[in-house]
Amino acid sequence: MSHSLKLVLAADELLALQLAQPCRVLATSGRHWLTVNGRDICLDETCRSALLPRGKVLIEGCGRLELYAEAQSPRLRPRLHLNTVSI
Repeated sequence: MSHSLKLVLAADELLALQLAQPCRVLATSGRHWLTVNGRDICLDETCRSALLPRGKVLIEGCGRLELYAEAQSPRLRPRLHLNTVSI
């Protein structure tokens, strides 16, 4: 079983996460803008997922997102660890 964090963002919401490890983010609906370690990422109908490094992530947009821990080995079932979450 893999662990994930499922998020639903409404318009005008800003979410700040401190990722303790790299993770994969998947936009299952809507459009989202992410800033991670000074790099901007747009998730929409043309690009639905991205690999995020550990560090602070700012997320805004509207729709659903899922975050999955990035496995170091295909046999591992990593847990997703977050240091802080603020809305």
